[in-house]
Amino acid sequence: MKMRLKRIILKDKDISLVAILYCICILSATVARWMNYANALAIAVMLIHFVRTKRMTKSALNIMWSAFIAIYPLADAFIRGEVGLSLFVALCYITPMLFILIGDIQYLEFCKNLFLFTKLFAWFQVLGIFLQAVIGGLYTSIAWRLFGYWSSGRTGFAPDATFAAYIICFATGVYFIELAIVKTQTGKILWKNLIAAIVLFGMMVATGKRSSLIICLIALMVVFFARASLYSSRLIKTVVSCVGVLVVALIVIMISYYSGADNAFGRFGATLIGVANGEDVTNMRSTWVEYMNEWRQGHELIGIGWKSFSNRIMQTPYGGKVPNGHNVYLQILCEEGYIGLVLYVILMLYTIITAILNVVFYSDKKDEKMLLNAMVGLYIAVVFGIYCYFGNAIYDAVIYFYFFAAVQMISIAQMLRRKYEHRMKRG
Repeated sequence: MKMRLKRIILKDKDISLVAILYCICILSATVARWMNYANALAIAVMLIHFVRTKRMTKSALNIMWSAFIAIYPLADAFIRGEVGLSLFVALCYITPMLFILIGDIQYLEFCKNLFLFTKLFAWFQVLGIFLQAVIGGLYTSIAWRLFGYWSSGRTGFAPDATFAAYIICFATGVYFIELAIVKTQTGKILWKNLIAAIVLFGMMVATGKRSSLIICLIALMVVFFARASLYSSRLIKTVVSCVGVLVVALIVIMISYYSGADNAFGRFGATLIGVANGEDVTNMRSTWVEYMNEWRQGHELIGIGWKSFSNRIMQTPYGGKVPNGHNVYLQILCEEGYIGLVLYVILMLYTIITAILNVVFYSDKKDEKMLLNAMVGLYIAVVFGIYCYFGNAIYDAVIYFYFFAAVQMISIAQMLRRKYEHRMKRG
């Protein structure tokens, strides 16, 4: 065990150590008091790696995302941001920026470690939710030592229910994709993973977060449609399966609503009924109006400055309720104007389209391991992209750390795909 750990850490110029540290950064993002230390350590190791190897990525996708981070969350926050650029925020963004600039990640090993971490971290949140419901005293004592506070809601071991829901959401997707792709899962392993996927999905629903439920289902559908796109028979089966899932989900949603269940199904049912009755179901998204008010004050082209909106929103009637606007696209429009929003949307579309092309390619080549990695990368990217409409994805390290891990996965899969295509053209 000791020799194996040493091999993992030292293999190929500390690349495995970088991946492990990046996972620790995701972990620490839920416990803010440790984030600076974890990010600083990861950044130091990555800088040492760059100095030793003198190698960086050649991926256009990674370079463009790194440039976006350098221009907006870092430079623009420092120059125009009304609250400036704190060390805490700087470290949070420098970590993924350097991570995706690394060009020689051990791809299969990195994906394996990331999937394992994603699952274990989700089960850690499930444990927290279970303790909250069953052994409140034990949960309180653990949460108090981790965070310095505790919650009476279904937050697991995360700052709030939203983070817990999405940590579980990422792992749920990994389990369901593995069930569909990995052919070696038979007997007890198959049933074990199926039960794990169902339990995690159920715990995600238990958090009461409607957006995670909707996004999880949509992201899985996008992933499986991409996989089936080249085969008419598989595509028909996927369409039938998705329609069946949607029908069952709608039935469960309405049963949950009318039974008074306080979970994501029940709350989504209330949303549907509210929309049908013409009610306002935005759930404190009234801040969206404030975006437009700020944006129209002569800031249409370049905006008011990164993170400046969260400073101004505290001066409105909604002050103290929402630190960010729960819609990344509108917030970037307000803070960075047309230019920033167009750049961000282009990058998101480029990332998702690249991920789809990866899935289609590796599905056609019937490469199980690469297909699994490509599908998980697409799943995380779609979850992130849609969540940007509901929440603060690019402003919350817990979420964007997962996303930039997926960007690294997607870009490497793209480069390997292009190398294969180039060899085929030559040969």
